[in-house]
Amino acid sequence: MNKILAEVRIDNVSTPFLHISKSSEVYSRKKGYENEVSNLLMGPQGFIWYPDFIAFDMLSDIESYWVRVAVCETLEIDPIITEAKDSFEASAIVLPFQVVDGDRLYLFGDDDAVVFSFTLPVGHYQLLFQNRNFTREEVEALPNFDYEDLDRDDIELCVLNFIPAQKAIEPEILVYKGSIETKEPPTSLMLFDQQMYHSRDIPVN
Repeated sequence: MNKILAEVRIDNVSTPFLHISKSSEVYSRKKGYENEVSNLLMGPQGFIWYPDFIAFDMLSDIESYWVRVAVCETLEIDPIITEAKDSFEASAIVLPFQVVDGDRLYLFGDDDAVVFSFTLPVGHYQLLFQNRNFTREEVEALPNFDYEDLDRDDIELCVLNFIPAQKAIEPEILVYKGSIETKEPPTSLMLFDQQMYHSRDIPVN
């Protein structure tokens, strides 16, 4: 059974990234990667991963996103994404995530303001990031989301599903800024551990 932890709107995003951090000091944590591995975020894989910090590249540079955070029993792709054809654009990325005792998670956009914090039971998870445009009918059904006050017709939905796992999983890109039918994921994905993060010589190729 799925449990929705939050549905929040992130506004005034200057660059199209969504972040999850285990630290509320989001500015200093984000600053650490920007000049070292940002090409991975906006480049072939669309994310940056550390054990305590993850950033995702959104579809476009619009200034408002609707974000849904949930805990799920199984990994299931949004049927709108799986049924979409060539003209549809979406992202679906699966990453490992581990929660240890005492962890609190912080969600924020790119203006360094935390919009939501939450906790999860200790353990390993598959973190499924899904990003696509809302249909107008979906937007109009959302609480406290005034479709008419936005400048664009395409409003992005981002869903973060945490699925309990027995052990750490391998990262996988199901689709990145394309459709499942047409977009080929890169052959290799890069993750960074704490030791590499503190190094000034992080490989990016």
